[in-house]
Amino acid sequence: MNTRSQVAAFFVERNGTQRDVRFDDVVFHHAPQATFMIYRATGTDVATGDRFERVGVERYTFREGRIAEKDVYFRGVL
Repeated sequence: MNTRSQVAAFFVERNGTQRDVRFDDVVFHHAPQATFMIYRATGTDVATGDRFERVGVERYTFREGRIAEKDVYFRGVL
């Protein structure tokens, strides 16, 4: 996503598929080249009504004081 409208469209789509999403156990780790955020997320799948729980990590790089890249990796909790 490179523009404000692309980000807005993403959240419109996401809001149609998940609800009551909460992030817990959020921890940031700062390294010289990137910042990492680890977390646990819970919520409800709109289509099925099933609850979900995921753990994930997000990687951020910065340029001129702004986010340059954001990578997201997550998996369901077994």
